[in-house]
Amino acid sequence: MEDNIDSVKKMESALSRFHNALLNEVNPLNEEALFQLWDTIKKLTLPEEGHRVFIQILLNLIINDPKSISKSMFKAIRIWRKSYKQGFDETLVEELVKMLESLQDVTHVRATVCRTLLEQFEVDLSPNALITIIKNLRIWFKNFDASSSDHSRFESLKEFLKLYVIILQRSKNLFCDSINNQSDDLEIIQEDLKYCFVFFINCLAGVDGKCGLLSLVLTNCIGFSFCIFSNKDGKYSQLLLKLLIFAQTGIPFDNLPILSGITVSSEEVESLRNKPSTAMQILRGVFSCCKHDPHFNAERMDATMKVSFNILRDSCYTEDASQRNAFKSMEMWWNDCLQLSKIHKIDIFAQFNGMVDDTMKLIYQYWDNHQANQSVNKILELMLQIDVMQNKDIREGFTWKTTARLLSEPIYERGKYRLLSVLIKKLGAELFLSMKRDFLLTLVPCLENNNLAPAASRCFIEVTKSVYTSHKTKEAFFWQQHIWPALDAAITHSNEVISHDVFRHWIQPVIQYCSHRLKDAMLLNTSYSQGLRIRAMTHLPASGYQAEYSTLYRELVLTSLTSLNDVARVDAWSIICRGRAQDVPLSVEDVRIIKEHLPLDFNSDSPAFRQSLVQCLRELVERVRRFVSNSMKSKDQISLMKKMEMNLEFVVWLKQTCLKYLVPAASFQRKVTALSILKLILNSFPCKKLSNPSIEHRHNDEFHLKDGQLIAKYDGELQVDRHLASQMLQAMEDEVPEIRQMAAEIILEKVAKKEREFCLKSMQSQSELLIGSVKQQRAELGALFAKCLFHIHYAGKQDEQLIHLVRCYCREIEDSIQGLQENMLTTARSNSPFGRMYALSLMISTVRKHNKYLLDNIDFTDTIARASKAASQCITFFLKTVFSCQRTSGDYVGSADFEEISSRIQSMIIADDNGKQDGGTMLSDDYAVVLACAWQSLRYGAALVSEAESLLLEVPHRSNDDAVVERNCRTFYSILSYCRHSGAIESAYESFVSYLCSLGATATTRPLQILDAAISTLESTGDVTEAVTGATITRRSAGNPLLVKAVLTAMVRTRHAIDELYSCVTRLRTVADSGRNLAAASDKVDLPAVDAMYGLKSLLDDSYLGPKLNNATVLVPALETALRCIAANVWVVCNAATHLLGAVAARMLGQKHIEDCSSGSSLTAGEFFGRFPGVLTLAREILSQEDSDPRVFPLLSILSRLRCGGKIFTAVEESEDFVVVRKRFFHLIGNKSHSIRTMSARCCLSFYSVNECLVKSLRCLIALKLRSCNDGDLLPSQNSLHGWLNFISNLMQSLTCDEDENTKLLLSEVMDKLLFCTWIADLSINTCPFTASIYINMTRNWAKDERVYWLRAAIESSLDQIQGLHSVGASSYIKAGVQRLMEMNVDIKVMKFGVWEPCFHEAQLDYMIESLTNEKSPEPNCRIQAAIKLLNRSDPAAYKSKHFHIVQSKYTELIVTLFKCAPFHSICEILEKEDALKLIAHVTEMSGDCEKYLNWRCHQINALSTLLSGEFWRRYSGEYPERNRVIEHWVELAISNPTFDGVAECLRLSAAKSLTTVGEWFATDRDKSNLPLPLAENYRIIVACISLLHDENLDIRHAACKMIYSFTHGKTDAKTSMAENDHIPHPKYALSMFLDFIEKSNFIRCSTTIRLLIEKFFILPHPQTSTRLFEKQSFNAYIENWSITEQLTPILKNAIKTVEISDLQLCEWLKVAVEKMTILVELLDYRNTCCKENKVNTQNNARVSEFSRCTLLFVELIMSFYQLSPATSPDPNLHHQLVQLLDKLSQNVDFWDASTFSRTIIQNLNK
Repeated sequence: MEDNIDSVKKMESALSRFHNALLNEVNPLNEEALFQLWDTIKKLTLPEEGHRVFIQILLNLIINDPKSISKSMFKAIRIWRKSYKQGFDETLVEELVKMLESLQDVTHVRATVCRTLLEQFEVDLSPNALITIIKNLRIWFKNFDASSSDHSRFESLKEFLKLYVIILQRSKNLFCDSINNQSDDLEIIQEDLKYCFVFFINCLAGVDGKCGLLSLVLTNCIGFSFCIFSNKDGKYSQLLLKLLIFAQTGIPFDNLPILSGITVSSEEVESLRNKPSTAMQILRGVFSCCKHDPHFNAERMDATMKVSFNILRDSCYTEDASQRNAFKSMEMWWNDCLQLSKIHKIDIFAQFNGMVDDTMKLIYQYWDNHQANQSVNKILELMLQIDVMQNKDIREGFTWKTTARLLSEPIYERGKYRLLSVLIKKLGAELFLSMKRDFLLTLVPCLENNNLAPAASRCFIEVTKSVYTSHKTKEAFFWQQHIWPALDAAITHSNEVISHDVFRHWIQPVIQYCSHRLKDAMLLNTSYSQGLRIRAMTHLPASGYQAEYSTLYRELVLTSLTSLNDVARVDAWSIICRGRAQDVPLSVEDVRIIKEHLPLDFNSDSPAFRQSLVQCLRELVERVRRFVSNSMKSKDQISLMKKMEMNLEFVVWLKQTCLKYLVPAASFQRKVTALSILKLILNSFPCKKLSNPSIEHRHNDEFHLKDGQLIAKYDGELQVDRHLASQMLQAMEDEVPEIRQMAAEIILEKVAKKEREFCLKSMQSQSELLIGSVKQQRAELGALFAKCLFHIHYAGKQDEQLIHLVRCYCREIEDSIQGLQENMLTTARSNSPFGRMYALSLMISTVRKHNKYLLDNIDFTDTIARASKAASQCITFFLKTVFSCQRTSGDYVGSADFEEISSRIQSMIIADDNGKQDGGTMLSDDYAVVLACAWQSLRYGAALVSEAESLLLEVPHRSNDDAVVERNCRTFYSILSYCRHSGAIESAYESFVSYLCSLGATATTRPLQILDAAISTLESTGDVTEAVTGATITRRSAGNPLLVKAVLTAMVRTRHAIDELYSCVTRLRTVADSGRNLAAASDKVDLPAVDAMYGLKSLLDDSYLGPKLNNATVLVPALETALRCIAANVWVVCNAATHLLGAVAARMLGQKHIEDCSSGSSLTAGEFFGRFPGVLTLAREILSQEDSDPRVFPLLSILSRLRCGGKIFTAVEESEDFVVVRKRFFHLIGNKSHSIRTMSARCCLSFYSVNECLVKSLRCLIALKLRSCNDGDLLPSQNSLHGWLNFISNLMQSLTCDEDENTKLLLSEVMDKLLFCTWIADLSINTCPFTASIYINMTRNWAKDERVYWLRAAIESSLDQIQGLHSVGASSYIKAGVQRLMEMNVDIKVMKFGVWEPCFHEAQLDYMIESLTNEKSPEPNCRIQAAIKLLNRSDPAAYKSKHFHIVQSKYTELIVTLFKCAPFHSICEILEKEDALKLIAHVTEMSGDCEKYLNWRCHQINALSTLLSGEFWRRYSGEYPERNRVIEHWVELAISNPTFDGVAECLRLSAAKSLTTVGEWFATDRDKSNLPLPLAENYRIIVACISLLHDENLDIRHAACKMIYSFTHGKTDAKTSMAENDHIPHPKYALSMFLDFIEKSNFIRCSTTIRLLIEKFFILPHPQTSTRLFEKQSFNAYIENWSITEQLTPILKNAIKTVEISDLQLCEWLKVAVEKMTILVELLDYRNTCCKENKVNTQNNARVSEFSRCTLLFVELIMSFYQLSPATSPDPNLHHQLVQLLDKLSQNVDFWDASTFSRTIIQNLNK
């Protein structure tokens, strides 16, 4: 006995050593050591006892330390099991059973151990073991508390459930034998099995899908339980059916047998009642486990499958939360069918034929449903697999028929392409394309729709993949016949969206298959634009095109880098930066190209281009870094030395360029690009750890010494130094927050580590000066400096400085609040609290994001709590004194109105000013100061409370009970409810969400209680509340929705509180419904319905919550509520309902559809009603009411946006509601409301197919034709006539040339019948000119036959009678009739129109302009003759009326069009030369009368510029005496103000286009005598070109770029070819081209021009300082004067040498230079004084910087150009003063290189 005890102890010791060895990660056990250990153990005890003792000890070790459950442990068990098999498994099972006998402990370690061992080893369970385990599991399940929220208990449940599943799987044979033999073993555990089964169902219903993995395990348990209950009678099928019905409808069932003598009733599974989602999960469990059913019976399985299918089908049609599970279950149903077909050879399509049809109906209805589309695809794929197994000839099976059906659907059905992509995989490209050869071409329009493009592109990809994988021998045929035609059509498509997205959706995915084809088809094809070719090049492998097409590569890249197309430039940069490989260095050519073009792209106004450029440069810098690193490790370093030096020098140049462009005067675009590039350089360099370790041991190797010196040299230039730190600190003073933040990030990440003391000193002084300012920009900058200070101290863990800094700001906030209470105006102006509150919020945010070691410091946390309290006091103070309104009892009722707020602030200002009122104080600067301080304090006070309280939640020793949470929530609630300033409430909303999210999944329910209280207030409040003087209650509609959205957003994010979200929506909708019964209300009272509707709108509009509400259960009731409230009598209710309707419509219909450039939706009527069937019932209810129902129009506004001509699903089309609704649309076509008629006509097109619409139109026209023209009683009403004409007109516009033959035949009949209704155009019969004009316009451009004569007669007779007609539509009829007669070549000059005379002439002019510009117009010479004839006899000056300028404008436009379409000599062949010159003179004469009318003036500019170019000017410039007058008028109208300050956009655009026309002369006639402008006016041309190239409007800049292209290439035609468009430069390169052009020409070599350019760009006004709260912005913030000056300087240097400048002019320039330099020195002295004395600098850094740079360039220009010295200077005294000022400036503190620039000028003078 003692020996056995001793052996056991030795075994325990050995196993302990084994356990420790397992946990040793350094020296893990190997197999040999395990065998040795096992031999040792076997020697310690008897063999029959060795297993048991070993397993006992091993299991105890595992339970005590779960980490030891590892691969090594299982490996050890396998080795022992293999060495001694007998008795091992039995012993293991017995010990596991013993271990599981006591399961009272909630820990799941034992279950995990047992489950893991059973999974690892194929161990059969004996009946006794099975009974023991199940009984113990039942005990644990019985003790499990499902209502507990303890997370660990659910984890334990999950492990025990997994164990249960393993047991059922391993013991299925035992169960089967017990069932067949009625074994006593089964009877013992029948009650246990039933209890577990019931427990699983109730637990699954309780979880309700909230825990995905737990639900999955529960469903598997239920599924295996049904397998156990299965028997030959199939009784469990009945139980399954009853369970599903009970879950769906709540119908109870009595006791149903599951095992012998064991039954289950609905009372035992009561939690399953009305839980359809749980029912679907049960079905999924049954289907997933049915393959384990040992007693398969075809008939019983058939009954079960049919029963379950019916349940599934009904659930799939129910659009609620269970729909997704229903489709998943349907997917599993078809998967079982596939298994039945494979194993038991069942003909599924024959046996389940009805279910196949029902499934296809389901697929067609929900193929585009976001909850079901993935399952729909998989279901179809399973059906196809079954079809392939059962049909040898695929052309006769289900697959072929389904494909044919889908191909017949309209092209804009997104769902069909998902299904077709599945079918293509089965059929292959050859079979599929044989059914529809042009299929790929039909996919091209789909690329236009963002929702449709991915699904349609999937089909293209599958076809291409099939060609190159299954039809390799026919690859060339498919490429030429199918693939390339589709690609070519998409690439060259006129729609930019299609031509752009084809690369992303088609070319990129298939490039791996056809890259060689694409190279030959695109890169070498010059018919494509270079932008398209460079785009294709980016998708090709880099190693391919650079080797094969090196010349082409350089040509495309260089051209694209200067292109106006941003996409082409990005593609070119991508190609250059990525190179041939990731570690290939930059070549000399690469560096040259980058240095030439990169600086021009820094100032791009496109954010997408800037981001792409930075991304390309990131790859480039990383490529250089990788090359340098690899070179240092290379053995052949000598050959790489020069390349390393060149690449490192390039990085240094790039860094210096970025720093150069960070001057304050630079634009935002330039600065943000420079900072982004600088940041990525600092992240990659200096070259850390690049030096070769062998250098230390090879000092005699000269190369390695040079190599180390090279790295050290460039590392020094790339290091962070004092200069970089100074520039980053100055960049932090920028006006734009984004620039400040980027500069701060660079300082904190890179600069502060090297220049810590310098940064601390500078930031501290700046923060103290700025943080108390009332100017938002300065206060935010001070807060940012303070945050950086805190971050630097925090990184160094300097606790004392941190706490001192926080305590100081907290004390200053308290002092500021006290000062505000005593003297509002003075404190707000000099010591506003919001800057410090913002600083503290940033500091706390830093602590929360990084290591939170300060949370253990009680002083710090107490100070944070104190700051939060101070912020709350500040919020309360400003709410009480400024924004809120209270009753006399003191409770808040709402926000004060504007009048009340103004009165309060005015009284504060007067009181603070000792009662002195300066009149008009309400809009004074003092008023702005108080208001700014108030709302900014609310904004940043809320941010501080949010950050502080969120941090305090993480403090262990602080109590954060519900009272604290409620107090904080009330703070945010008060801002949202009682403040009317939008900036304050929007910021408070964001802070509130942040705070609520920080609460996380804590047990507090206070936020939901506050939300419940807010909604309860709305529910309990009557229709109105008592009005309070000075209050505006309706403002709550701005804050209350944000309150609701904030709480729900946080709860859904942190707790997945979807139920609370739906509950809140339901309650708000109930409150909103009460608004429809209001009879009247004041705008001063509270209307709960209004708040509720705005709350619903905010939830639906939200990008996070909105998608979770995007289902029929929410949207249909919301739509019903909105439509009901629109009919209310109170305006505010109607207005709120309109907003709600817009939000609902956006969720239902999606984003704006761009397919046909309309505002329609991408949904068809079938798709729409398939998703929202309730809308169809609602539409029938509304449309069945009276036509005057206010709900009709808003309903039609939604339905009319459905896509025209879409397929109607059979399930929808057969419904009675749909039939009634369609009929009502044609009834509403004759409604008395014009809008309803228009909407109804559009709805008809959406609800009927094209052919149905054509048939309806044909019947209508036949009825109109049969109307008796002599009996007026038989004529239709004008409303009905207008509606039908509108319907037919819209129908014709919607038709395309791709319609089928039947449609074209019907259309021909409609057009034929329309011409028989000419009585509509006769005003003697149809007295409405409006409908008559519509009819006339519909008949234009149709075939001429005898019936057109009837139309002509009707129009002529009506025009003769229209002189005295004053009805609506008379002008429209005149225009339509006149233009129709002119189209028939009818001379109408004899007609008289009286007061309609201007309208008549305008119609004639419009028609002639249209006919001349229409390229398809027949007989162009006849049109030109008609236009000349019309111009010759018209005299617009004779028709002086209110439409005078319109006629004059049209007259001018016709002259311009004529001269553009026909050369002057051709005109003179038709018209006498003198008469032609009179027309030109007339244009000139009218130029003086067009100043007041922008449109007319634009036409005049266009006309005059046309007269200055073209064939006419070249041929007759010497003979035409009016040339100078034309030039003068053009200059006066187009460029009289060359800087275009304050000029309208249309005039600036016209000026750019006119300069394009005139610009030919600058390229062709360089001689001064032949220039069209006097040399004195050349200045205007230059300034105008420069200004237009820097215009804020993108279209104007693009027009200016085309203008520069015309200057430099002599192009006057505004229509450039595709090849020419490739060469149109972007604005910066265009400016460089233009300046280079004027330098090479004689254009700038004029003293007057040089003088004016210097005065304009070099001599700037004094940059005045300002203390105003809001600074005035410049007219054009995009232009950079200093950049233009830098580019002009070298040009003027060269030009001025060839021009004689008088000494008088030179002296004048010297005086100006001295004056400007004096101002500059004073400005910089003032700045330095402010820094030394710690004063606030009131200068505008951007203006001072621009003034400094331009002034110094001006000084350099005049001094270096003439090489002045005191002896040669015209005024030595001025020269001496200027040199002294330069010397003084050079010794000043540098401000963006001003002093450095001065020293450079002095050095050049000394030379």
